[in-house]
Amino acid sequence: MKPVANLYSVSYSQTSAQTAGVSVWNRVVAFAPTIPSYVWLGMIALAGLLLAFSTMVRAREKANLAQGARTYTQSLVASANSENAALKERTYQLRTNVNAAAQVAQAQLHHVRANEIVIATK
Repeated sequence: MKPVANLYSVSYSQTSAQTAGVSVWNRVVAFAPTIPSYVWLGMIALAGLLLAFSTMVRAREKANLAQGARTYTQSLVASANSENAALKERTYQLRTNVNAAAQVAQAQLHHVRANEIVIATK
């Protein structure tokens, strides 16, 4: 057989739970001071303003970091462009000037011309 609760036990358990919850709530409400609605509105507005301000500060920091990275990259590009221009000029000189090509060959390959004398030193 299934246990069946009678009407008295059901109503007693419901009222005891309700009264226990109400008494705890009454104690909390009595302890906490009442705060006017305009104060709540002010706190919400202040929280929103502070969130907006912190977001703005973070965005500004990231923008400054991006600007610094952009400046650094531009300096690297300028350096690479000047080095490329110097290499193009040097390549043009080697292609057009026979004496410059001979000097580079002597320096890099350690070649000796027919009229040069090699002296060994320790």
